[in-house]
Amino acid sequence: MRAFLAIEIGDELKTVLSGLVDKLSEAGSGIAWVKPAQMHLTLWFFEDLPDALAENVSSAIRDAVRDAEPFQLEIRRTGSFGGSHPRVFWCGFAGDVEKLNNLYTSIEKNFRDIGIRGDGKPFRPHLTIGRNRSGSRQERVSAILRGMNDYSVGKFPVEGLTLFRSELRPGGPVHTPMGHFLLGGAS
Repeated sequence: MRAFLAIEIGDELKTVLSGLVDKLSEAGSGIAWVKPAQMHLTLWFFEDLPDALAENVSSAIRDAVRDAEPFQLEIRRTGSFGGSHPRVFWCGFAGDVEKLNNLYTSIEKNFRDIGIRGDGKPFRPHLTIGRNRSGSRQERVSAILRGMNDYSVGKFPVEGLTLFRSELRPGGPVHTPMGHFLLGGAS
């Protein structure tokens, strides 16, 4: 099954992000903008998580969050991945990023211990707001994002993680929670 581990963000921030996406969508075509209800900070993506490993994954997550304290993040900055032909448009994070990185490192170690490997890329926390499906330069969108380099959507507390199943459907992906994991070990 397709699945991912994520930090959810609150509805107020999703409303602000919706306004940002509306502004950007007027500047470029051929971009699949993420619906605010689908926005989250992905910590780990499983292209094909075998059902037989789901409990081991949940156990590894529980172990990783057990000693982690809640922390605060701020959705801040905007940018893109892909150079002159951007593939992904994103918002970045500020705040307790070191605690976020430590949590990610603990999750990565626990997953490695049960035989799950990452994609080999460094962890670059971001919130995807759009994907360039056209392959074009998207110069207007990129210029707007450059002008918003210090843009702040707002702060939010990180108190837990959610493991989601992700089903691709014609109307867009459907994300169903499989488990919640509170920082500090409560489930």
